Amino acid sequence: MRRSRGLSIEEFLSDACIPEPMSGCWLWLMGVDRYGYGRLKYKGRMRLAHRAVFEHFHGEQPPYLVVRHRCDNTYCVNPDHLCLGTHQDNMSDMVSRHRARTSGHGSRNHRAKLNEDAVQLMRQEYGEPSDIVRFARRFGVSPSTVSSAVHTRTWKHV
Repeated sequence: MRRSRGLSIEEFLSDACIPEPMSGCWLWLMGVDRYGYGRLKYKGRMRLAHRAVFEHFHGEQPPYLVVRHRCDNTYCVNPDHLCLGTHQDNMSDMVSRHRARTSGHGSRNHRAKLNEDAVQLMRQEYGEPSDIVRFARRFGVSPSTVSSAVHTRTWKHV
C-alpha cells in the first residue's frame, strides 16, 4: 500500500475505505478504474486495491490464480471477503450472480444494437433489397447487421 509518512497499512486503509455495516464490506474511497475496482500504487506500481490488500493480509497471489470477491462488490477491500480461485471460478461466479454482460441472446446481450421488436418489424416489412439500407438508417446500424437479422443469420430466437 502507498504509505504516507509513517502511516501503517491499517491506518492507510482506515483513510482509504469505509466499513459498510450491513454487508461488512470495506468500501474503497480512493481512485477506481472504469469497472469500479479500486486502484493504488503498491510496491512501486499501480495495482488493483483488492489484490494489494489480499497480498498484504494473505500473502502473494500465485500467477495461475485470481483474487475473487465473495461479496460480489468491486469496491470492497475487506480481506475477509477476498479469496483465491481460478479464472473459471471467477467466470462461474459472474454467471451465477447474473453479472455476465454477454450472457443471453438478443437484447440481453450488452453489445446488441437492435431489440426483438425491431427485428420482428424488419422481417415483417422486408420486401426488397433496398429495404436493408432503409432499415439500417432507421435503426442506426450497418446494412450487414440488418441483413443478418432479416435473413436469420442472427436473432434466430425471434
